Amino acid sequence: ADMLLIHNNPLQSATYQEGILKEDNETHILELEGTPEKIWNCYTSRKRNDIRRALKKGVTVELYEEEEAAGLAWKLYEESLPKNSAKKGMKYSRSYFQHAFSELGSALEFYVACKNKQIIAGSLFYRGKNIIHYAFAMGKRAYYHLNAHSLIIWKICQSYAGQIRYLDLGASQQQRSLIRFKEAFRPQSVKLPCYAFPLNKKGKAYLTLHQIRKN
Repeated sequence: ADMLLIHNNPLQSATYQEGILKEDNETHILELEGTPEKIWNCYTSRKRNDIRRALKKGVTVELYEEEEAAGLAWKLYEESLPKNSAKKGMKYSRSYFQHAFSELGSALEFYVACKNKQIIAGSLFYRGKNIIHYAFAMGKRAYYHLNAHSLIIWKICQSYAGQIRYLDLGASQQQRSLIRFKEAFRPQSVKLPCYAFPLNKKGKAYLTLHQIRKN
């Protein structure tokens, strides 16, 4: 792509088009080159306990590959939004999810968390050659206390340990609660340029180098 060039270091970018704003941000990277046990021992004790509690309460995680995956992801996203959130900023449409699933194909992985055979949460991941990017988390707000997203990330670490070099937990846009959630996995904090263009008077639309997949 003309917009971004990714060198051997997947965390660095090279160029950006004129008119698009470059802004410094930060992402959190977990190395997956070790064993699952080694990765697990790097988590904080509180994070490990959160995952144990989720398992004890019967939460399970699986890769969701059914045809209605895009619709389910959008529905979970809608249920995860606070009331009146559409009035406060950008809201993703159903077509956004449909387009992501159709265009990215097998590079997009959708993991869901279930309890009592009911899907309560889900996460989207973009998978590349040496990195898998934690792109989107959504779920039913009534089940947030079960820490399903922590369990999903642990599932990814188990599945890709020794196969993919990095799990990118993504930029947090200065959201302290989200930063605390990610830091509990004991990742490496890495400076990551973000590229933004004006969306409307209320905000900007952001692109990160990991979200650029095609020309």
